[in-house]
Amino acid sequence: MFALLDHLGIRDCKGVGISAGGNVLLHMAIKPSDRVQAMVLVSATPYFPAQARPFKDQYPDSCCATHATSLKGQGTVISSS
Repeated sequence: MFALLDHLGIRDCKGVGISAGGNVLLHMAIKPSDRVQAMVLVSATPYFPAQARPFKDQYPDSCCATHATSLKGQGTVISSS
């Protein structure tokens, strides 16, 4: 995915990961995490690998509903499924 973003000239993104795409997005967020500005996971696995837990723990469970509408229409959205 990073190679595709590089090829398209996209430095960072906001992503939607559906099913296994959610796992891809989680892994993208924990690698060079400054490239993933925001993410929405849909029907993704509830298990967070050890590397993803610090990233996940930065945000309370309530933040998703609060910020979902503010992300609409902003920036580049990459959908992966």
